[in-house]
Order: sequence, then C-alpha cells, then structure tokens
Amino acid sequence: FTKPVVLEAYALFLDNWKAAKKAIKTTCQAKPAFARFLEMMEREHKGKLGLDQLLIKPVQKIPRYELLIQRLLKHTDKNHPDYELLTAAQKEVHELVVKINCTERESLEWEQQQTTLREVQSLVEGLAGIVTND
Repeated sequence: FTKPVVLEAYALFLDNWKAAKKAIKTTCQAKPAFARFLEMMEREHKGKLGLDQLLIKPVQKIPRYELLIQRLLKHTDKNHPDYELLTAAQKEVHELVVKINCTERESLEWEQQQTTLREVQSLVEGLAGIVTND
C-alpha cells in the first residue's frame, strides 16, 4: 500500500464512521426494537465488543502503531540494524497521523460551520436554504 492510498482510505473511513455512528444513534431513537437488539447482543456476548467499540477500532489503529514504534525505538539499541528502519517507520507513521488529525479537524470545523449557519438561518427571516445537507 502506498501512503496516499492508505491516507485516502482512512479519511473515507473516518467520514463514514461518523455517519455510521449518527445513523446508529438516530435508528436507536427512532426504532426501539433496534436499540433493544443492540443491547441484547451486548448482553449475550459478554466480554465481546459492542457495535460502538467495533466501529472505533480502525479509527484507533494507526495512532496505536505510532505508539508501538515509539516503544520499539525506546528499547532498540541505536547501533542495532533495525533502529534506522524503525526511525524511518516512526517518521512515516507520524506524518500519516498528523494528516489524519488534520483531515479530522477540518471535518469537525466544517460540521461546526454548518451548525452555526443553520442556527443563523433559523434566526433570520428570508435566509431559508442557505445551508444544504451536502
């Protein structure tokens, strides 16, 4: 996998993850049977991860890789042949984490702007339709 492909796939997952969480929350509120089903599955499978925990796992994966590489570097002698490779890997993973965090931050900022515009739109007459659901 190349870094741009991984970054794009991860960014798409993050966007869809938020939509999935929102859809689950909305569906649980609208369909009590769905909420009961999720609760029943969590009760029946004690010790297993619930839907929310399963959805968050991929989101946490790359930052955990960075922590793992940092620990490996801490315990690897600087003269060991793997040290240089670990240093390069740590740099690459860190850059990926920074880009992912920037993408996430931009997405959150956009969502906040949309919320603010909707609030303004609801307060001012004649502004209907300024904010779309795109």
